[in-house]
Amino acid sequence: MPNDPQKTGLFSIASAIARQRQGEVRTYLNDAYRGRYLLGKRATMDSPGLAIIVQIDPALLIEGEELPAWAHVRLSLDGDTVLDHQATGSGAAGSILTQPYFSKIVDSQSQPFMVDVTRRLSVADIVNRPWIGGFALASLLVLLLLLFTRQLKANARKLQQDAREAERRAHLQEHETRLAHALRVNALGELASGIAHELTQPLTALLSQSQAALRLVSTDSPDPALLPKALSANVREAKRAGAMLKRMRDYISKREQKPVLADLNQIVADIAELVRADLEKRQIGLVLDLATPSPQAIVDPIEMEQVLHNLIRNAADALQEADTADRSIRIETVMPESGAIVRVTDTGPGIGAEALPRLFEPFFTTKIDGMGLGLALCASLVERIGGHIDVRNHPTGGATFTIALPPVEQHLKAAQ
Repeated sequence: MPNDPQKTGLFSIASAIARQRQGEVRTYLNDAYRGRYLLGKRATMDSPGLAIIVQIDPALLIEGEELPAWAHVRLSLDGDTVLDHQATGSGAAGSILTQPYFSKIVDSQSQPFMVDVTRRLSVADIVNRPWIGGFALASLLVLLLLLFTRQLKANARKLQQDAREAERRAHLQEHETRLAHALRVNALGELASGIAHELTQPLTALLSQSQAALRLVSTDSPDPALLPKALSANVREAKRAGAMLKRMRDYISKREQKPVLADLNQIVADIAELVRADLEKRQIGLVLDLATPSPQAIVDPIEMEQVLHNLIRNAADALQEADTADRSIRIETVMPESGAIVRVTDTGPGIGAEALPRLFEPFFTTKIDGMGLGLALCASLVERIGGHIDVRNHPTGGATFTIALPPVEQHLKAAQ
């Protein structure tokens, strides 16, 4: 039987025994003898072709009474397992408890066994008295109580943290309100000369029309039709001056923010009237490109005017220093599929690449006498109502600031 695996295995083992020293005993493992191992000893020099081979069953090395039912025994020979006896007693099916473990090498030159013994403990092996079960139940109840108390403390800490965060946001919003008011007053001071010029026009017209009416009534035969025209002109100019004063009063007012449904075209028109005189004095044109119908948004009109005023003023400062023939600022309102957009574009030199990513950081400024708060406050005011503001340069020069506002429906849902 040339293909007999046992004969093939014996042939390989015999070859290894032939290389042993005389009198040396060694162990051999072979797949042809599964569950067993072989002891091989070379014969004397008088009979070099002979060897003694003993086949051993490891299961018979341990007597039945010497092997407890709870023991899981593993014998290893040269790293290979030759016996793996599973436990049959309590806990044999496994347990969540830590398993006692014993391991020792049998000191033998011919059979260097590694003996591993494991005892699997079950809960029944430990809890074998009724009072232990009661103690375990009481311990479980105490643990649940501790977990409940811990959860209550965690909830209390979270509520305190939320309260502190709400208080911090309230303080921050109050601080931003005071800062916005201060910047509005400061900006209005810069526009004072232009506003004075604007008020001079209706007042001059009022004076002229009133003097003409006085001369008319002092004549011998006054024309009755001319007097109503003079009075109507006075009323028109008085309303014009009153509207201008109202815009100034509203702009510098210090009151609680109250976002409302507002007409963006009207907000742009109001701020344009406020800055037009200053821009004319600087010889800067102002172009309005307003969408029809007018976009609507939930905003604080005064704060939105402040954002636009700051953007227009920055654009005017950039244009004043620019060497360009076309000195103009364009304000555009756009009504996309959702939300609303307001753009402020100038024909100046644009914004430097190193300053562009930091433009909305607090206290960052490119102006010698600037505080670095205007654009940071603009971003904060726009984000407060759920919008965002960004800026980009044009390849041909100039920069565009874009204010994107959320749809009215989105703002109303967030407020509910």
